[in-house]
Amino acid sequence: MHPVSRITRVFTRKLRTVVVPAYPRGVSQFHDRAFRVVLTALVSALGSGCAKSSDCEQGQSRCDGHVAMFCALRGDDGDTYLAWNEEDCGAAACAIDDGGAFCALDSAPEPDCDGGTGEVCVGAAITQCRAGYTTWTSDCATGASSGSFSLAFTGPETPGCISGDAGVFCVQPFARDPACPRATPDNEPNAACSGNDALQCAYGFAVKRTSCNDLSCQCNGIGQNCTVASCVAP
Repeated sequence: MHPVSRITRVFTRKLRTVVVPAYPRGVSQFHDRAFRVVLTALVSALGSGCAKSSDCEQGQSRCDGHVAMFCALRGDDGDTYLAWNEEDCGAAACAIDDGGAFCALDSAPEPDCDGGTGEVCVGAAITQCRAGYTTWTSDCATGASSGSFSLAFTGPETPGCISGDAGVFCVQPFARDPACPRATPDNEPNAACSGNDALQCAYGFAVKRTSCNDLSCQCNGIGQNCTVASCVAP
C-alpha cells in the first residue's frame, strides 16, 4: 500500500473517533459531507508535501562567486523538478554572457580578447575568448593545450599563431610562403608546391609542409589553383 494511502486510512479512523461523537444523530449526513471535505483538504495538503518543488527556472544560470550555477531537470522517486547544478571554477573566474554562466581559465579577462568572443592569437597560442575571458588555449609551438579541446597542429614544426580573414591558425614556418595564395574563394584552405615541398596553405601561410625528398611535388591544378599537392615519382 502507498505510504500516503496508509496514513490516510489511519488518519480517517482517528479523526472519526474525535469528530463523530460531537454531532447529534439527526445531522449525520451533514457531518459526513463536512467530514469528507475536511479530509480531502487535509490529504491533498499531505500529498503535496511529498513532492519536491523547483527552486529555479529552466535555462537560468548565474555566478555565485567562483561557482557557475545552472538550472537543470532532476528526477526523484518518479517526481521531476528543477534544481541548481554547480561547477566550481576553482581559482579561475566564473563569468556570464548571453549563453549563460561559464568557468574561464583565468581569474581576469584576457586583454587580447578585447571583451569579445572568438579566436585570437595570444603569443604563439590559439586562444578562444568568451565575453573577454579565455576558455581554452592551444600552443602552436609546443602543442600543449588547456581547456576543452585543441585546434593546433602539434610538434616543433608549428612555432607560430597567425590570424586573418580565413581565421586563426598555427603556421609553419612563421612566414608567408610565396607559393601560397593570400586569398582563395570563401577563404578556404588550399594546397601548393613550393620547390620540392608539398604545402597545405591558409591565407598565404604554409600550415603544413612536407618535403618530397627524392620524389617530385605535383599539384592537380595550374599555378596556384591546386586543391591537392602530392609527392610523386619524377
